[in-house]
Amino acid sequence: MKILKIFVLVAMLIALGFTPAPVSADTPHCGDIVANQTWQGSGNVHVVSCDVNIASGVTLTISSGAIVKFSLGTKLIVNGTLRVLGSSSSKVYLSSIR
Repeated sequence: MKILKIFVLVAMLIALGFTPAPVSADTPHCGDIVANQTWQGSGNVHVVSCDVNIASGVTLTISSGAIVKFSLGTKLIVNGTLRVLGSSSSKVYLSSIR
């Protein structure tokens, strides 16, 4: 009986338009990176909304599992160091926003 009540409650919430919060979160990036940074994976979508410039002597590390999406016409300019830590089992995805 308890399981039926929970099922009915969940069905009612869905019917009313309640949905769980999204697991991923968009993290915007734009402009100069002047200190070392790490863009984390695991649920983060990194959105490059304007050109991003990695300054000389600075390292940007993109962790395995990260998703990086570029707005139309944007670039990642590397004057420092770019480390992409993907692997065959935990890839890094780079794509345009669609």
